[in-house]
Amino acid sequence: MYVVLVSIILVGFLMVGSVFLPRLLGIGRKLSALRGRRAAAETLVRRMQVRLQRRGRELRTATAQLAKTQTRRRLLIADLEAARAATESTVRIVEGPDREPGCRVWMAKVVNVRPEMLVPRPGSFGHFDESWSLPQTVLVLAPDPAEARRMVERVLPAALGFSTRTVERTPRHLAALVEPEPAGGVPREAA
Repeated sequence: MYVVLVSIILVGFLMVGSVFLPRLLGIGRKLSALRGRRAAAETLVRRMQVRLQRRGRELRTATAQLAKTQTRRRLLIADLEAARAATESTVRIVEGPDREPGCRVWMAKVVNVRPEMLVPRPGSFGHFDESWSLPQTVLVLAPDPAEARRMVERVLPAALGFSTRTVERTPRHLAALVEPEPAGGVPREAA
């Protein structure tokens, strides 16, 4: 019991000493100033963490926008190269009997491998000319490339010497010739 009483007295003495000792030694104001600086430093650290989080979100947003812009740039460059690769400025359009929803515009490159078949003969009607001996751009509105190829081959048959070389998605600037304007004037997405 004596030990408990002594330990209580020592604890009390230490508590009283910790309060009054700084005042007796004249360091109370310095301790108070240090506590204020510590609180200010903790506030600065919290604000810096909030600022870093905000900057991180802004950086992620900017990175996503950069990726979108780079993708759009690559698509526009591909469209430009496709336009430059066209052999002539004439674009033929092949349309089916009706436009089904979900159809896309496909670009076929068609050439006539037997130009002698296209020479008009006396008494015949010839609406093809010598330009078909070079690849021609033909736009087709169809649900898939296989159907687009069938539609082109129906209009430009192999019996007359036509050969469909490629069928691929049409660049946007050419697709606008065939696709109807979207409702509400909302621009189309990239091809």
